[in-house]
Amino acid sequence: MRSTKTTRRIVTADGGAKPESESGDAARLFNGRPQVGVGVYDGLSALLAEKHHFDFVWVSSFCCSAAAGLPDAGIIGPDEILSVVRCVRRSIKLPIVVDLDSGYGDPVKAYYVVEAMARAGAAALCIEDNPVSKRCSLYDGYDRALVTPEEHIARLRAARAFVQSLDKTGHEVLTFAREWQRPTPVFIAPTRLPQITKKEFFASGISHTMFANQGLRAAHAAVDRTFRILAEAESAQAVEADISTVATVAAQVGAQKVVDLESLVAGKNGHAAH
Repeated sequence: MRSTKTTRRIVTADGGAKPESESGDAARLFNGRPQVGVGVYDGLSALLAEKHHFDFVWVSSFCCSAAAGLPDAGIIGPDEILSVVRCVRRSIKLPIVVDLDSGYGDPVKAYYVVEAMARAGAAALCIEDNPVSKRCSLYDGYDRALVTPEEHIARLRAARAFVQSLDKTGHEVLTFAREWQRPTPVFIAPTRLPQITKKEFFASGISHTMFANQGLRAAHAAVDRTFRILAEAESAQAVEADISTVATVAAQVGAQKVVDLESLVAGKNGHAAH
């Protein structure tokens, strides 16, 4: 059974869920209400997540690896993920949940990685019981060898259980959630269960669900389609009607703020010259 499941624990970055009376992202994330998140991998995708009013964002190794042109096989390290977390934190105010793979090493390494993620702005972290040389659970064709319970417990203690199921019917996950019967929040990234609704997950007792990688997959499909057309086209006009305008992207990333700042600085300089 262990070869088909990966146990995870979502913990607040400072070692545990804060009470609702405390301020901060962890309090917002663990406020007792069902929440929906979405996977992001850079500042622009984070801005779009905030625009469409998701409750939190999920920085996943799958998306970050793919955005770097690499498979999700433990190739990118904590520094690359930290860079994305800092970028996302700078861009938006939503709570950030970070996919920490297996903690990037032994318990001591996991401790320092968790500390760095918390400083960068992570509200919660996900640590898998994969070996350090992980293979993404979304990839087919691998024998799912997991570390021992003792080794994973050591990682969690250093950082301060969530089920990843390969059952495509959703029965296993929903049954687990109904039988959990604990106050601990349960997060789910149901990539393999697109047919299960948010209402069904919440009714079973799951507290947080997320669209973990659909944004990156949509971007891949759109860019692939656009580049395919441009490769055969005589001009950019062939795709202009189907892509965002420069003005739209500029507005999304706050380009007007730069214009306003430059005008303000120019005005002050002009006043000083008088």
